Amino acid sequence: MTTVELNMRKLEFIKDFLEEDDDEIVLMQIDFFRSLKEPFEKIPGLAYTDEERIASVKRGLEQHRQGLGASQEEVFAKYGL
Repeated sequence: MTTVELNMRKLEFIKDFLEEDDDEIVLMQIDFFRSLKEPFEKIPGLAYTDEERIASVKRGLEQHRQGLGASQEEVFAKYGL
């Protein structure tokens, strides 16, 4: 995305925001936008970087090759889903 394209999207966002009539939605958008800048607590075991995601997929594939894990049907039966 070019700088011009990004700036156009920003302007579109601002226009949509200013034209919003529902005050509750506006307040939710403000809260959400500000929350994006706050540090978040990492969930243990959840992959965040590309390297972590790739490693997680490789582990899953290896576990599948070893026959580890359960089918969707087995999980549904076990947990009553």
